[in-house]
This record gives sequence, structure tokens and C-alpha cells, in this order.
Amino acid sequence: ERAEDDGARARRLAAAADHARRAGLPRHATALRTLSLRRKAVSAARGQTELTRGLQALRAGEVINAREALHLAATLYRHADRPEDELTALLHAAEASWTAGDGAGYAGAALRIGGHGAAPEEVRDYFRGVAAALRCDHARSVPALRAASLHGAAAADAHPAVPALACRAALMLGDVSHARDLAGRALARAAGPQRTVPELLGLLALVELVADNHARAGAHAERGLEAA
Repeated sequence: ERAEDDGARARRLAAAADHARRAGLPRHATALRTLSLRRKAVSAARGQTELTRGLQALRAGEVINAREALHLAATLYRHADRPEDELTALLHAAEASWTAGDGAGYAGAALRIGGHGAAPEEVRDYFRGVAAALRCDHARSVPALRAASLHGAAAADAHPAVPALACRAALMLGDVSHARDLAGRALARAAGPQRTVPELLGLLALVELVADNHARAGAHAERGLEAA
């Protein structure tokens, strides 16, 4: 509630500043604009605090606490007009909701990411597809997931999440060979955060498990645990 209140106040102050400017009251407009920016700065700082708290909880396996903190961080960043940070929080919130078995929370995050202006098209495609699949709307989910899986390899530099999402999309479509290829290529070129490598190894393990290659799945899982 406080996050919503801060955002509403910031918007009202910005609107009042614009009204004062149009009314020929520049000093009053500047003062109101300064107050609005301060509100946004407070929201951004709180967003960073909640994001850090949520990520720590997620890594510790405290998925319920992580989910709440990350959803709050996304809301705070939205009120602070920080779309890239909001997207980061939403992606982690989706992960936490999925891990917690919170289907409704995951669907809500997927809807927001699927329409998020800061997200690359491949990320939006994946989450649009997932959101549609959760509604059993296969006419919309299949084309979106196919686009995410086909374009993901070419757009690997668009966002750190793209390679893993492309692999997941291929798996959801039942294209095990393409999923294996995507995960393998992503792992070969992984140079981002350390947590990227264990995630990709986990995906490779899942791909091999789906393909009934249990020995390979076990080997990838062991490597993933070591990397984590």
C-alpha cells in the first residue's frame, strides 16, 4: 500500500507541476517537480533494497519471502519510472513464484513482462506464450513460444535471460533437439553472472531427462551443482 501511495503522490505532484507551469508559475512548478523527483528517488531506493532482499532470499531458498520482496521491488521501480530495473525485478519475481508453486503469481508476472516496454521482443514473446498457455489459449501460446525459441539464439545479446527462455520455449513446444542445441550454445558462450552457468546446466539436464538420456542428465546436474 505504501508503494502505491508513494507512486500516487509522485504522479499528483508531477501533474500539479505541469499545471503550474502552464499557468505561468515557474517557481511553483519547479518546487512541485522537485518534490515529485524526491518521491521517485525514495521509491527507487526502496526498490533497490527490496530487490537485494528478494535476491538474497531466492538464493537461500526462501521463495515465499523472495516472491513478496521482488514483486514489491517491481512496483516501487514502476513508481520511480525505472523500467529496466522493474523488468529485472519482475523476471526474478516470476522465478520465485514458479519455484514457490504460485501459479497465479507467475501468471501475473508473465502478463506484466509480456507487455513490458523495456523487455526485448524475445522475452515478451516467451512470457506472452506462457501466459496464454496458462489460460489454455494454445492458438496464441504456440506462435509466441515458437518465435521465442527461433529468434532466441540470434538475439542472445539482447538480454541475459534470452538464451534460457529460448531453450524453455523449445522444451514447451516439445522440440528437444532444438532445446539441447540452444542450451549448449548458450553455455558455450556464457560470460555473464555466475548464476547463468548453473541455470543453463540445469536446463541441459532437464532436456536430457526429457529425452530419456538419464546418464547425461545426471552429469549435467552434477556440474550445475558444482558451478552453483
